[in-house]
This record gives sequence, structure tokens and C-alpha cells, in this order.
Amino acid sequence: MRAGAVARDLEFIQWHPTRMDDPVSLFLTNGLLADGAIFRDKDGHPFMADYDQRADLAPRDVLAKAIYTEARLGHGMGDGVYLDCSSIPEDRIALRHAYLASVLRDRGVDFPAQWLVVSPATHFLMGGIAIDQAARSSVVGLFVAGESAGGIHGANRLGGNAFCEGLVFGTIAGTSAAERAAADGARLTLSEAAADSIREVIDSRANDPKPVLTSLWQRLRQLMWHHVSLVRDASGLGEASHELADLAEQASRLRGRGPAEADRILELQASLDCARGITACALYREESRGAHWRADFPETSPAWLGSTFLTWSAGANQPSLEFHPKVER
Repeated sequence: MRAGAVARDLEFIQWHPTRMDDPVSLFLTNGLLADGAIFRDKDGHPFMADYDQRADLAPRDVLAKAIYTEARLGHGMGDGVYLDCSSIPEDRIALRHAYLASVLRDRGVDFPAQWLVVSPATHFLMGGIAIDQAARSSVVGLFVAGESAGGIHGANRLGGNAFCEGLVFGTIAGTSAAERAAADGARLTLSEAAADSIREVIDSRANDPKPVLTSLWQRLRQLMWHHVSLVRDASGLGEASHELADLAEQASRLRGRGPAEADRILELQASLDCARGITACALYREESRGAHWRADFPETSPAWLGSTFLTWSAGANQPSLEFHPKVER
């Protein structure tokens, strides 16, 4: 984005509903739900039927939002809820969940009898760098594929499509890049601007940046979780936008004593840019659609059928947005 690449649809972030927080930190497959697992609140109540008639077999976005809501209402276990797998037959566990059973039992967990604590976690960004059919971005020589590209999945990706996307668009991007290189002898080189950005954050006389880096990373994660996660509104997004700009200003003053510290600083600066872009797009789209939920605009509006495109304004050091309505073919 800093180099001129246009991004799109950054407000659409998919959430995985079953990240295990306790007794082990681990991503769990939704196949557990298909085999009979049940979400329960802190009192043991199976609550998913209160949110969707499909109960625990509802789509991932519905499950994640329900868990988030229950936790915010004080009905959960911290940020999560219980996942009760006790009704899954042993033969199904042996067939489909043997690895999970092995990991948990090695840790002394009585699986599947013992309830697990799970919470939503970020899973997939539907948005990314805008590309054409040849996987070209708006930066000459930059081809993009996979989760770094935007616009392939719309507002909410279907499960299982990421691998297919990587195969299809990885092939297209690689072929396009090879054809361009063969046609004009193009070679990838580190631009002077990129080299300058690295040199700018190296100062052998600098203090150890780790304490400030750790603090800024923690604040960034807290801001995004509390204000830009599953359920959003103008107040929280506005507060996040203001504070992210302040964090970005603090990060811009950091200096590292060598390449390793510079790398970590640049990673933080890039993450803050992405967070500011996501927040700006989420504030801009005044409706709820797909994985983007606005508590203050709960309905899906036909006026917002289309994509948000973001460019980074280097002079103003902030993103600028345009909405492009969907064109019927």
C-alpha cells in the first residue's frame, strides 16, 4: 500500500469459532460440531439454538458471533464458552479426531468427557491487494495470490476454498510474472525507497526498542480485539482509528540497533498500516454484510453492494477510500 498498491474489502475478516483456550491452546476443526459437539455457556446451557435454528451446525460466522455475544454478556468463560464433545462416539474420534485426542490425553485431559473452553479467533482476510485476472496489482511487477489478494471470496469465504484459491491464483500469478520477465527482461530489485525505509530505522546508538515494541504490540492487539473484531460500531471504530494513528506515530520514531531489531520495527509499522486500513474500511461501510457486522447498522443495504477500495496517501499518512458499486454483467 505504501508503494502504491490498491487494497480492497479490508473490512471483511473471517472468524474461526473454535480456537481452544483451555486446557491447551489449539485451533479445533469444525468437524467436531458435525460429529455432535455442543457449545454451552458457563452454566451448561446449550445456547446456539437461541441464535440460529441450525444450532451448533450454523455457519462459522454465526457461531463466532454467538460465542462473542455470550462472552460479552457475561455468560461465558472469559472471552469464550464451553465446547462439550462428550456425545461424539469413540469410533468417530478414532476416525476423524485421533490427533486431537492424542494431544489432549497426553496433557492429562479426559477427552471427550472433559469440556473444552473455546473462543473466536481471526481466521482469514477476505480483503487484500486488488488484482486483475492476471493477478497483477497496480504496482508494476507486483503479482499477488492467496490471502494477500482481495476480492476473490466476496464478504464471507466458504470453508475449504483457500487451498483452491492458492492453487488457481498462485499458478496465474507465477505464469504472469514469468511472462512479464521473459518479455522485457524485468528483474526484481530492492527499490531505493524500500532501502531508505530500512536505513531510516537503524541507529547503532539507539536504546533497546524491545520494551516499547512489546507495549505497542499489546496495545495494537487490544485495540483491534475490543473495537474492530466481531461486532463493530462507529464509536469504537472512531476511537480505534484515533488511537491507531497515535500508535503509528510512536512506532515511526522507533530505531533499532541492527537489522534484526529494524525488521521487528518495520513489521510493527506495517501491521499498524494494515490495522488502520481495516478500521477505516469498517467505519466507512455503514451496513452489516458477510463477516462485517455493525451494531449501529445491523441490516444489509443494497446501496452498499460493491467493494471498498483503499489507497494510501503518503503526504497525509493515512488511507483514502472509494466505494465501487458492483457492476452487473
